Amino acid sequence: MTDHADGDGALFDVLAAEFLELPGVASARMFSHTGLTTCGAFFAFPSGQGELIVKLPADRVVQLIATGQANAMRLGRRTMREWAVITGDPTPGRIPDHHQHWRGLMVEAHAYVTELSSRRPRR
Repeated sequence: MTDHADGDGALFDVLAAEFLELPGVASARMFSHTGLTTCGAFFAFPSGQGELIVKLPADRVVQLIATGQANAMRLGRRTMREWAVITGDPTPGRIPDHHQHWRGLMVEAHAYVTELSSRRPRR
């Protein structure tokens, strides 16, 4: 899955391998990076700067930004309110285990996107 050279990209790859074992999870390209989908919708992908980008409920994204764990994701002038950019270097002392922190956020993102997909009308 690797298409990046940074250390946190390797962390994403390790975690992605775990998620790819779940039913319905696949890898696909998004914004020049290989990310993870469930039910055909993206829930996590790495940035080129060694960050994790996850789709979460807007209020959860606001919470992560307020506590300094994330930045808002922007595409041009537009802020993507359901996407959080998790920095590659969490605040020392506040997030003791980088690996577990990213895994937890990816679990949240997977659950959220799976729930959203289940609400979509079937064609």
